[in-house]
Amino acid sequence: MSVVLVGLVGCSEEPEPTPKEKPVAAAGLCGGAVSADATKALQLISGSEEFEPTGKGSTTASAAQKVIDNFSPLSENPSMTPEDLCRIYPADESNREEIRIQFHLLYGKSAKPDGDMASGQRAFRMGEEASAGTDRSFLQFACTSDKLSGSAESPAHVEVVISQQKVPEGDTEELRSAQATLVHSVSLAMARQLNCADDGGLEERPALKPE
Repeated sequence: MSVVLVGLVGCSEEPEPTPKEKPVAAAGLCGGAVSADATKALQLISGSEEFEPTGKGSTTASAAQKVIDNFSPLSENPSMTPEDLCRIYPADESNREEIRIQFHLLYGKSAKPDGDMASGQRAFRMGEEASAGTDRSFLQFACTSDKLSGSAESPAHVEVVISQQKVPEGDTEELRSAQATLVHSVSLAMARQLNCADDGGLEERPALKPE
């Protein structure tokens, strides 16, 4: 008599792929940091109308809290290195160019506008200092707020920086204005989250006439 042994063969199933999140419009990015004007600007500099969702912690509210936690009035030395507010990626797989938005606090001499700008940048009359090029922009504003202890005597100086690794194609002046519009939108959203007096000196709309 022959005996047939049947072995049990263990098998491991392939893990289920993580469902891809649905694309979102620009207005849904970075916790509401992108205004109606900035939506058009972002579409221009990114070449896309839909984007990957940004993380739940990638918001102006989270960034503002970090400013509050790190602010040190009368300090002459930076206590905060640049941090990401959010990173934006077009939803189109063929267009994966990153747009990076960062922020940090400035102190002492570094907080004083010096007028120096990189090649291709133009100054804009917004906040304490602002400039924009085709692939990079920054805006610095001063904030006095009840959320920032000691800021009445020594305001917080916050800088928002937007950068792209690749220069987008298009009209130079239009791209520069789009960068200025986007950095203004994020900065204004930050100033409002911080409850800055007079919105940190920022107007409701960006001033797009270069200085």
